[in-house]
Amino acid sequence: MSETFRATRGKVVIKKAQLKNKTEYGIIYAERENDLIKVGQVAEIGDPDILKNGTTVPFDAKIGDWVMYSVHKGFYGFGEFDVVSQSDVWGIVDEGTVVK
Repeated sequence: MSETFRATRGKVVIKKAQLKNKTEYGIIYAERENDLIKVGQVAEIGDPDILKNGTTVPFDAKIGDWVMYSVHKGFYGFGEFDVVSQSDVWGIVDEGTVVK
């Protein structure tokens, strides 16, 4: 991501996926995007989250993985990036996955 930015403990920075809005025949359309569930590529991962009992929770995804994530709470948008809690990442998906 950047040498001047580092995600904090329990956070992950995700580069938002760009929606495709053009068919193979050149027809441009407006694709509706789900407001609460998004897909993007992991750009930066903070240190693992620590539970109240002291247990460290490892993060399964790695930088470059495509993930599905929720933006309902603890979400911060920053340009083309979203910063969410590691627990808001639901799973690893294929590149180009669209959630409608």
